[in-house]
Amino acid sequence: VGIGTTTPTNQLGVQGSVLASKIDAYDSAATSTFAGGLTVDGTSLVVDYSSGNVGIGTTNPGAKLSVASAHSYFGTETAGHLDIQQDTVQAYTNTTPSTLWLNYYGGNVGIGGITPGSVLSVNGGISAGTYASTAAPSGGMIISGNVGIGTTNPLEKLSVVGNQLLTGD
Repeated sequence: VGIGTTTPTNQLGVQGSVLASKIDAYDSAATSTFAGGLTVDGTSLVVDYSSGNVGIGTTNPGAKLSVASAHSYFGTETAGHLDIQQDTVQAYTNTTPSTLWLNYYGGNVGIGGITPGSVLSVNGGISAGTYASTAAPSGGMIISGNVGIGTTNPLEKLSVVGNQLLTGD
C-alpha cells in the first residue's frame, strides 16, 4: 500500500509526514529504522541519527547520552543508585544516602557523610599510599611515605616548615 507514493518499497510505504497517536509492533522480530533520527513528544526522547547521540529532555544531545532534567536516577530507588540533581551528585545504598556526595555549587565533596562542610570532608578514617587497602583507625589516618606540612618536599616521615606548637600531657 502506498500513501503519497505510487511505488511503495514495503508492505506500507509513506512519502511525507506521519502523525500517529500510537504505533504498536507485536512481532518479537520487528525492527524499525528511522533514517533521519527519531523524536518522541518534542523533547522527551531524541535520537540524532547523524551523531548517534540520544537525548532525554533535550532536542540537541551533545553526548552519547544527554539527560536534561533537574533530577535523574541511574539505578533503582530501592536498590543502589546514583542520584544526579542540578547541583549535587549522591550515591545511595538502598534508599539511604551512601558515602559519596558532590555539591557543585558549594564546591564541596563529602565521603562518608551527606553534608560536606568543606571542600573535602571525610567522615571516618583515611588510608593513603600503599596503605590504601588497610583499614584506618576511626577518625584517623594511615599514610605511607613522608608527610609534609608547609612543604612540597618532605625529607622525613614528618617534615614541618614554619612555626610549630606541640602540647601534650
